[in-house]
Amino acid sequence: MWKPWTLCALFLISTATAQAQDSPWLWRARWAQPDFAYAPNPGGFSVEQRWMPEVDVSYFFSKNWAAEFSFTALKNQTVFSSGLAIGTFSKLPPTLMAQYHADLWSGIKPYLGAGITYTKSATITFTNPAIPTILMNNHVWGPALQIGVDVPLDARWSLNWDIKRSNFRSDITMVGSTVDTKINVRVVGVGVGYRF
Repeated sequence: MWKPWTLCALFLISTATAQAQDSPWLWRARWAQPDFAYAPNPGGFSVEQRWMPEVDVSYFFSKNWAAEFSFTALKNQTVFSSGLAIGTFSKLPPTLMAQYHADLWSGIKPYLGAGITYTKSATITFTNPAIPTILMNNHVWGPALQIGVDVPLDARWSLNWDIKRSNFRSDITMVGSTVDTKINVRVVGVGVGYRF
């Protein structure tokens, strides 16, 4: 026969599980690696592909539809010009996505997202003060796409893999001349999620 304390424990566990499944909020923490590409590339620029923390919060409007806001903790990345290290760069764009989450076997949930990315002014800090400053536009918006998957560990915790790609246009001013450049940013991340 079930004892009262056993029934209470089962009730609390089932209630916690239901609340975790029904909660509209999902937080994720990842290690992410951004990759920048410039076209055209007036200075032969490339940016160090360095792993860094990324955090996002998602709100589920229904079982399958959600909105996600993600941002990356800034870390200085080395900037190269034609293969030579010339300074550091510390700007990464926050992103807002609308997502569709599918339900597969064993609770695995792949998702697709589309939205916008935003970046403020970015200035490269040069290690050699003799090199002239390179500036980019203020307040630039651009489209973003996303694909990822959540793999449940239990009712609250999950593993996550995510890749985002965004692009925006910016005028890069260098040595007195300005070039209209398309900047593509790809961010690959892996981490964990927690459903409140």
